[in-house]
Amino acid sequence: RMSCPQGGDGLCGIVFSLGEGPFPVGQALLVLRQRLLVLDQGLPLSFQILRVHHAPHRPERLLLESLPHRAGGLDPAGRPWHERPMSDRPFRVLGLQQVAIGGRDKAALRRLWVDLLGLPQVGEFRSERENVREDILRLGAGPCAVEIDLMEPIDPEGRPRVHEPPLNHIGLWVDDLAAAVDWLRARGVRFTPGGIRRGASGHDVCFIHPKGGEGAPLGGEGVLIELVQAPPEVVAAASR
Repeated sequence: RMSCPQGGDGLCGIVFSLGEGPFPVGQALLVLRQRLLVLDQGLPLSFQILRVHHAPHRPERLLLESLPHRAGGLDPAGRPWHERPMSDRPFRVLGLQQVAIGGRDKAALRRLWVDLLGLPQVGEFRSERENVREDILRLGAGPCAVEIDLMEPIDPEGRPRVHEPPLNHIGLWVDDLAAAVDWLRARGVRFTPGGIRRGASGHDVCFIHPKGGEGAPLGGEGVLIELVQAPPEVVAAASR
């Protein structure tokens, strides 16, 4: 059974009741991947599932907090749906996670950032699919230290061209990456292909495309932006 009491702020709590007995985790994960479609005044209304709440006293019931958005048309106030007020944002940007700098030969970048400026190297990363070799440096200390990535292309003529532009992208810590991606996509933000995936430092990441496109008109205004799932220690430090 499903019930969906619509709130005045545009958020919807969807209650699933799946019969008696414990609710299998595998089924919960399957439900989390669904996108529910209903009709609202003749227009498709898509509910992007943000997070799941399991009721310990009723193991067969789940509450899914969802964010509805129209595939077309206006919201109840007569505004384009992607221009809705931002008060229902289900995530926080906690701080700067990284700055990624590219060059055809990262040896020149190392001379500046390691030899002259003294930043320590804490790791390295290589990806044939992303056409990149990079040295990972650290700026600062503690959970909110900033990562500086020095990148060079494995194939200078291949793609992506990680050395163009030299200031390749910035990364931002967010406290709920999945919710951020769903909410931003619902408002017309374009993401690069690949979706959420594991990044060079072991955190889940997703990239906002520098430019908008058909069906997703909003981008990074010329800047590639990496959203990075913050680990618990970063969330705790940003909440103090």
